[in-house]
Amino acid sequence: MLIRILPKFIVNLLFRSFEAREVFVGEVEELRKKYPGRPMAFSLFGGGIIEFLAIRLFFLERFGPEFELRLGTRYASFMIEPLSLTLRRLAAFFKLRPKPPSRIRLCSDELNAGRPILLNFENTDRKRAFEVPLGEKELAFLSQQNPNLLVVPVIFVWRRKGRINTGDLSLKDLLVKVLSSPWTLLLGDPYQPTGLRKLLIMLRQYARSTLRIAECFDISTYNPRILRRKIIMAQLQEKKVILGPTYLGTKLIGENILRNAGFLRMVQSLSADQGVPEVDILKRAQRMFREISSLYTYFVVETAGWILDRVFRNIFEGIHCPDDDLKKLREASRGNALVFLPCHKSYVDFLLLSYLLFKKELAPPHVAAGINMDFWPFGQFFRRGGAFFIRRSFRGNILYTEVLRRYIASLLDNGVNLEFFLEGARSRNGKLAPPKYGLLKMIMESRLDELIKQKIRIVPVSIVYDRVTEDKAHKRELEGGEKVQESVFGAVKATRVLFRRYGKVHVRFAESISLDDWIHDYIGEGRASLDTRKLAIQKLAFEVCHRINGSTAVTGVGLSSAVLLAKRNS
Repeated sequence: MLIRILPKFIVNLLFRSFEAREVFVGEVEELRKKYPGRPMAFSLFGGGIIEFLAIRLFFLERFGPEFELRLGTRYASFMIEPLSLTLRRLAAFFKLRPKPPSRIRLCSDELNAGRPILLNFENTDRKRAFEVPLGEKELAFLSQQNPNLLVVPVIFVWRRKGRINTGDLSLKDLLVKVLSSPWTLLLGDPYQPTGLRKLLIMLRQYARSTLRIAECFDISTYNPRILRRKIIMAQLQEKKVILGPTYLGTKLIGENILRNAGFLRMVQSLSADQGVPEVDILKRAQRMFREISSLYTYFVVETAGWILDRVFRNIFEGIHCPDDDLKKLREASRGNALVFLPCHKSYVDFLLLSYLLFKKELAPPHVAAGINMDFWPFGQFFRRGGAFFIRRSFRGNILYTEVLRRYIASLLDNGVNLEFFLEGARSRNGKLAPPKYGLLKMIMESRLDELIKQKIRIVPVSIVYDRVTEDKAHKRELEGGEKVQESVFGAVKATRVLFRRYGKVHVRFAESISLDDWIHDYIGEGRASLDTRKLAIQKLAFEVCHRINGSTAVTGVGLSSAVLLAKRNS
């Protein structure tokens, strides 16, 4: 086979910066321990020879020849089969000798020998929609020949670029799209690149490609038709966990809100009450939407990830998060939009959480930030990184409240993860402050009013620092000093933290809470009274606080401080 005679140094050169290999082989190793002796068929959707080469290399490095990947479906014979077998197939084509065994039969023999195979499903595995796909036929054959087979879906994401549906294109966007079309046609898009683009991605040492496994399936549990669909759905679902949903784009979200029938009825009512033309109220609503909304751009997210990686490695000794917490989080994110509710001890919190999720191949959330953080030039950078800005106080402002509520509902209904701080402001003494109910109330009421149809899980998050970057500012404010207003000068002055060390950071994700289950338990079916809703929201907020406290890591610095505080006359 061609890939066997390929020099090893070329293969190593190609995948020298592929960070995902350790995560992938770790997952496979854990799977082999869980199911010892069971044959395994790894499945890809639309995978090329480079994916085959990568998985083969990683298996050989970790497991050796006894678990070598040698065969797969939908690959040219001369690429993966022995030369003698390729020549026999060529002779059989010209009817010079009998047909040799089919590829799927050879794959079955590989499984019986204890080695893995790669099933490659493609869009082109049938000519007509009503025909049985080849992948389904192959699964049917393997279920008869290898009834103990475990099918393992594999997800290969070459570029973690955000997927944005911008709606109507501006002239500038259209021009860029037209000019870049030949390049995209030649190389493919980042999610389905051609072999040439994959090669270029690897040669330029792009490290953010992702290789993971999804939920595994016992081949004897389902019939081949259902199994094939389940495999493809598991792969698509895992891609959503990594990339996030297809983001509608700010323009479309604003249009959906401002032209919604329910919103227009509210505007009509306000117009009658205030004696103001409806168009003036809609103009105000549009200004409010622009003030609030994020201008999410994945390029900024990726750039921020690169910058923060260097900053955090310089100022922190390490960011520790248990693997079990991340596994539970990944499981919770399948089929749900996540609302992260971390404790708030530092300005670094929202950067740290988004950075950690990005590094661990989970879609970073959109973050609710105070309007005080929207100062030039950092405000625009934050907006493009997924931040949206909220006024500190808007009680009694019906229009602003409704625009904000519908914006948050639109994000969650589209499957976008969200993050906000339940305490509202930073805790100066390290303890959890009493919860604020505003945003939590909006989310629960939007779910009750069916503005959000997507299932939601609330994720309490504990973030503990050995030392916060604002320790001196917290000390000054606790002694009665005024809080310094955020500004460009303050941001420049804060660069001093880059030259100091702040110890370790411990991040813990507590057990998530299903919002639907909470509503069912504390509100029930139908329209509940306002008092019942209010009590359900309060209980949920305090349950989140309880879970944050319960998952908070005990650090050496914290323990030493507690001992010193407990000492009399100290």
